[in-house]
Amino acid sequence: MQYLEDLRLGESVVCGTFAFNEEEIVEFARQHDPHPFHLDHAAAAQSIFERLTASGLQSACAARQMVLQTVMGRSRFLGSPGAMRMQLHSPVYPGREVRVTHSFESIEHLARWPGIGLVTSMTRGVDNAGELVITMSHLSWVASRGVQPDLDRLRMDTTASACLGAFKAKATGGLRLDADARIHFEDCVVGALYQFGEHMVEPADYDKFCRTFDAVSEDGTTLRNEWYGPSLGIRTLGDGFWLRAAAVGGTGLDLIRWPNPIHAGDRIHGEMRITEARPLRSRPHLGLVKSACICTNQRGEVVTSYEVTTFIRKRASDPG
Repeated sequence: MQYLEDLRLGESVVCGTFAFNEEEIVEFARQHDPHPFHLDHAAAAQSIFERLTASGLQSACAARQMVLQTVMGRSRFLGSPGAMRMQLHSPVYPGREVRVTHSFESIEHLARWPGIGLVTSMTRGVDNAGELVITMSHLSWVASRGVQPDLDRLRMDTTASACLGAFKAKATGGLRLDADARIHFEDCVVGALYQFGEHMVEPADYDKFCRTFDAVSEDGTTLRNEWYGPSLGIRTLGDGFWLRAAAVGGTGLDLIRWPNPIHAGDRIHGEMRITEARPLRSRPHLGLVKSACICTNQRGEVVTSYEVTTFIRKRASDPG
């Protein structure tokens, strides 16, 4: 077992490899990330990827599972408040093998919680040709030897209630879109708040995700894959926005948080606020849209929040 004082900064550890086939890519997208270029060959051909590609969330889940099974599974890991960034550098096509490595980058000793450190780590995914595929800057709590922390208080101290207040304060008002309207770059108004209906977490879907991506440590302890929150967040917003948006790809997520667990049977409500919308000089037919997203459960608890960057077609350039 590794404790906080045993962590070696900068040392890179190989955690394993992952690859997805077409069936796995489409199945994950249907459940969690329903962009057309993850679901359909014809739609993918019209995207910046030019062919069917895996969701970045699927790569993030797979990579994090390997880190939890190896490095964090051997540490006095107490959980994670979130990640600073998940960046997609190149697409993961069917059969592309990605090698995952992990390193500890920094340690912040928490004054309010003696003996506990907030550890920043970097996870990298590289393919067989040495091309960088994905990077993730993660945050984790790790305990010192002999420390028995109050995990409930630790998690309560880092909830996203303040995040929810800030999210609402910056919104300029809600927008209601026609049920069948296709969303283009011109429709993305900075400050506008999009509210969506509830998404039920079906027990079968929840169990399937856990079986596929949850990790088990050396002592048999199950380590929940934190990326279930953002994956469910994209799904919750998918029916109301992403399935109708003329999106052609994205760069990843920033400032990701998962302050409360998600359980089977939960009802998740999603909201999205446009924070930036600007045309791309290099690709005149596209615009770059940044959004802040937040999801709450039926008890009003924040289960995930994140920022996402997406490329969306302008209306005149949309073939479909």
